[in-house]
Amino acid sequence: MIVRVLEGMSFKKCFYCKAKPDRRTVDHYIEVAERPDLAFSWSNLYLACQDCQGKQPNKDNPSLDCLDPCDPSFMPLEHLTFTAEQITAKSGSNRGYNTIQKYRLDDERLDFKRLKRLKKFYEARDEIRVAMIADGRNVMSAFELETLRRFRERDQPYSLMFDVYLSTMGL
Repeated sequence: MIVRVLEGMSFKKCFYCKAKPDRRTVDHYIEVAERPDLAFSWSNLYLACQDCQGKQPNKDNPSLDCLDPCDPSFMPLEHLTFTAEQITAKSGSNRGYNTIQKYRLDDERLDFKRLKRLKKFYEARDEIRVAMIADGRNVMSAFELETLRRFRERDQPYSLMFDVYLSTMGL
């Protein structure tokens, strides 16, 4: 029951890496060792994939100094950006830097997973370009635009990365 509720809140994505794994576990945003009183609080429970659940969080960065994507005031694009598949903190964002460090979002395995998804995006973009050239068009159709914009939808893996890319493209 708890997992189903959390899946609905997170679009079945891992709280940390935003992948859509087959197997998810329940994890605490603020470690129980840090705040035992929050051990059974709904606002402190999130889904995690096996890779992220198995990582030891960086205890040098308290959770409260990191971004919480379930917080409605969370504005990730103010703190995080991507270069290819690699996540980085925006200049001057300690909160972005702390989040990456604490949850090890710059892990090579995670970079590889993001790169695989980015490859699918580039394939879709290239198919659209080929169709536009074949049709002699300079503008994407509504369907083509929606195809690319779908990558940034919250229920899609690594949607934040695609938010960055599509914003850069003016889409």
